[in-house]
Amino acid sequence: MNAYPSRQTLDRLVLRVNPALAEVFGAACSTYYWTIHQSEWATDILFRDASVLSDCYPDLVRHAMTDFASPDVMRCLGRKLTPAYQGEVISDYKDRREGVRVKHVVGINTLKMYDKAHSVPPVRGKVPAVLRIETTMNNPADFKVRRKAQGDPNSPSKPRPLRKGIADMRRRVRICQAANERYADALALADDDTKVHDLLEPVTKPADLAGRRVRALRPWADPDLPLLRAISRGEFLLNGFRNRDLVPLLFATPPRSSEERRKRSARVTYLLRILRGHGLIEKVPGSHRYLVSEKGRRLIAAVLATDE
Repeated sequence: MNAYPSRQTLDRLVLRVNPALAEVFGAACSTYYWTIHQSEWATDILFRDASVLSDCYPDLVRHAMTDFASPDVMRCLGRKLTPAYQGEVISDYKDRREGVRVKHVVGINTLKMYDKAHSVPPVRGKVPAVLRIETTMNNPADFKVRRKAQGDPNSPSKPRPLRKGIADMRRRVRICQAANERYADALALADDDTKVHDLLEPVTKPADLAGRRVRALRPWADPDLPLLRAISRGEFLLNGFRNRDLVPLLFATPPRSSEERRKRSARVTYLLRILRGHGLIEKVPGSHRYLVSEKGRRLIAAVLATDE
């Protein structure tokens, strides 16, 4: 059967399961409005040797519970944590007989991680294991799909709430798969055996940007530590950040004049040059936005994990 079954396919399956429906109800049973009340989409990462997963899994659990803030969880689900959001973001873990399960709850949608160490048969004398990442969607209206208004084919196509109907199944699958992949990428930072000293030693020396010297980074001191915290916020990891996005995060009070506003913007520009010089951020071509580089993600994760 097709991965995205049509209404006609499902209707035919109903008649195969209960052929008497057509005789009893006639044309009344010929069509249904098919919906998905709850969906679970899992990504399984296979470890050929269960001992490898058992060695790193405690670090993954610790990283997921201590280093994943609410904006990070929202980012994995492709959403932003804004002042308008009225729901809760909850992270918890449960030690089950099968192993430890980590669950992040956003409203009534969830993102989970757990190990399935005893669910895979042995292969060539080794016992494999599976790390499962799973997105459960109970409220699709939290997400968007580009479509026309339901019942109005002449309406403009624009982002609208995802529906429970199977018409949006393809979009639902893509959202859940993207969430699983972002979560796996974020977890990958936990199993980095590079020493903190080796990560930080290059950035604690002056660097060069387009032939101009930039100062050394001071990762645990002001203003560099607040800057690293700001650019690592979950809402910036999807679409990047701009100078004006960082100004209100780095200054506690609003500017008292236009001159002070310009000085603050210039100050942030100076700090961004330092990060660019050390390769921690990259400018998005054709825009004023920046993205944290792979080097930057690893360094920031190390700094925040060791900051007390």
